[in-house]
Amino acid sequence: MPMLSKVIMGIDILPMSSSSSKRKPKYAAIIFKEEKIIFKDEEITLRKLNKVLTKYKPDILATDNIWELAPTQESLQNLMKQFPPFKLVQVTGSPSQGMQPVHKLARRCGIHLTSHPTPIETAEICVRLVQIGIGFEVALFEKETQIRISRTRNIGPGGWSQNRYRRHSHAVILQSTRDIQTQLDEQGIEYDLSVRKADYGLDKSVFTVYAAVSDILSFIKSYNGSTIQIKVTPIKKKEMEFIPLTAQEDESPPLKSLIVGVDPGTTTGIAILDLNGKILALRSGKDISRRDLIRYIAKLGSAVMICSDVSPLPKYVEKVANTFNSIIFRPRKSLKVSEKQELVNNYLQNSKRKVSDAHIRDSLACALKAYFSYQNIFEKIQKRIREMNVDVPLEKVKVLVMRGYSIYDAISILTFKPEEKEEETILEQTQHTDTDRVKELNEKIYLLIDKNLQLKRNFDDLHTKNVKLEEELELQRIKISESQERLETVRSKSFYRLRGERLIRAQEKEINHLRKVISELKDQITTLENQISKLERKSVILEELERQRLANKIIILKVVENFSKECLESVELFPNDVIYMLDGSGGGSSTAEQLINNEISAIITNTLSHNAYEQFKNSGIYVIPTEEIQKDLKIRAGIYYLDKKIFDQKLKMYKQRQHEMSRQEAESWLQNLVSDYRKRKDTS
Repeated sequence: MPMLSKVIMGIDILPMSSSSSKRKPKYAAIIFKEEKIIFKDEEITLRKLNKVLTKYKPDILATDNIWELAPTQESLQNLMKQFPPFKLVQVTGSPSQGMQPVHKLARRCGIHLTSHPTPIETAEICVRLVQIGIGFEVALFEKETQIRISRTRNIGPGGWSQNRYRRHSHAVILQSTRDIQTQLDEQGIEYDLSVRKADYGLDKSVFTVYAAVSDILSFIKSYNGSTIQIKVTPIKKKEMEFIPLTAQEDESPPLKSLIVGVDPGTTTGIAILDLNGKILALRSGKDISRRDLIRYIAKLGSAVMICSDVSPLPKYVEKVANTFNSIIFRPRKSLKVSEKQELVNNYLQNSKRKVSDAHIRDSLACALKAYFSYQNIFEKIQKRIREMNVDVPLEKVKVLVMRGYSIYDAISILTFKPEEKEEETILEQTQHTDTDRVKELNEKIYLLIDKNLQLKRNFDDLHTKNVKLEEELELQRIKISESQERLETVRSKSFYRLRGERLIRAQEKEINHLRKVISELKDQITTLENQISKLERKSVILEELERQRLANKIIILKVVENFSKECLESVELFPNDVIYMLDGSGGGSSTAEQLINNEISAIITNTLSHNAYEQFKNSGIYVIPTEEIQKDLKIRAGIYYLDKKIFDQKLKMYKQRQHEMSRQEAESWLQNLVSDYRKRKDTS
């Protein structure tokens, strides 16, 4: 039985009791641990029920009707907040799947019951049904927690004290936000952060933490102080969810491919288009969590592309894109308001749709920008399909092209089917050969696609590092701003009037210290800016080299430090790769076999052992001495590469040389064989 090892409580309301009545309702309750009854009470109030739950800590509370506990969803959620954590299960069904009386369920499942079960017997039946996997878990809360940090009171009107209090509260909210960020990062808990910036720090911050409130309260508590308040609360579900205890098969239709524009913030804007540019949804709302957004998108389809109107990309958008494994579209520079207005107005001029706020406008603008960047390609796809007269799903071709495939490759992948055998032997053999050839070509296509995707991932990694450096740069700028503010406060005239000479000297010392801090932070900013500049230059070089490689102008070499197993395993090798080995000495038969198994095409090295050389030669792998290509070798951004024509010439020369050596060795062997034969004949 799937739930037999759980601690399960069953309850049933007593006759003449009601959760909506002014009189306190009473219940019959029973707790099972495996097959043993560890608690039983035929009349218990909610207050006593809470104490029993705290003492026995059941995994599941089972009932035949959740509304016996509270009359509304909100009151039920408030009641559950008072109890220790457990799963609430309704055994009689759900609104969407239908309800059945508890006695009918018991009879169907072979559970013994009397003709008129008492409340305590009904409570036991609820436990027995859960033990065999009957029932629906009632999900009232998201597995998410909101942490809200704000001022305890309003600043109030007028006066120097008002400014001082405002500065202080903004700084405390900023520091508290950083402290909570640090704690969540140390615990490895995922979260989204929305802030409202202020003159001297933050006016408010809201964390949406993707963990249950019970996990968060173990290290972050609610707090109400004289300056700020911190509220830690579970996020209620807008609609209750009934989850079957036993998994059910889901026969869902194919998902529609979507382009999704997101404008994150305290108020989040969402725009969803299909791949024909049709608007499917426009929405905005306050404090929309990432999971809420993901669920909303998933109801409409699968997000092929997630778009933003700003650069660098917000983390919120990046995390949503990673969930769907989506392509990310972002402009090189953040879109201007005038550009966004023009995009949206031109697109909606003949439409009845209206954009209700700036957040929807921004999300729609970036989605349209992404769609228009592919519009001409989509038209070419339709034209190519008509020309080729093939039956392929247009939307799937578009998705493959968006993911980096050429139009021809995308159509080929979707139309590839091994042809049926013909009756005639000649046609059958021809068809078999053609099919093998197609398979071989497809395998090569997939290898090239994998290589291309690997380079793109490398580029994305560099971009992510770039974004992190820019964020760190922004943090250093905030620190400088705070230091300058403290410097101005220390040097104010009112401060000098109120303090004596001793305090003045101390504050001047503080000023000098702060100046030093500012200077150090500026140096850090300069260093970070230089790192960002280097990464950007490296990204441009990598893109250029990839274009040249795809155009068959260069060959990129896989660099290996030395001929050892560890070095070979540290490099990702593919068939037909060219290896540039800095030190070829020391390699034995097993390391040579490792390269042969990877089906590389050539090795450039010096000081290679005779055994390894013979193994490579016998396996059709050509060994080119380093000095032959030294003057032609080029290095950019740590990438070693050769001109394709020059490499092909060198390879051809060494193929001819190796062929000539093999021919000479064969002639020498034949002459020796004839000579030995003649000697034996003469002696006989």
